[in-house]
Amino acid sequence: MSHQTPSATTRYTFTLVVVALATGLRWALDPALGDGVALILYYFTVVFCAWYGGLRQGLLATALSALIARYLFIPSAYWFANKGPHVLPRLITYLLALGGDIVGIFDGISDGTRLRYLMLFVKRELNL
Repeated sequence: MSHQTPSATTRYTFTLVVVALATGLRWALDPALGDGVALILYYFTVVFCAWYGGLRQGLLATALSALIARYLFIPSAYWFANKGPHVLPRLITYLLALGGDIVGIFDGISDGTRLRYLMLFVKRELNL
């Protein structure tokens, strides 16, 4: 049985649909999560998209989720001033962590190492 790679159209469509579903879920959970963990659901989304579609789809999911979270879940036009100094570092940490994880998926980092990075990110995002 041969493994057939999905077409580029299928992979990009998959990425857009999964990011949209994550956004809908995040929107539904907004009353419970608040703006303190605006990016938490997108982490899993990006890893899933990179695993299924590849590097480009992982990077697309990263960019889309960061933009969507910024405009929908991090409130106010003056978000740096009103949300305190922790907002920008969280967004940068998100982008760097996902970029590293996407590269790790393609460089053969073990599942245990990826899980440790994921748990570190979740702890930082939740301020644990």
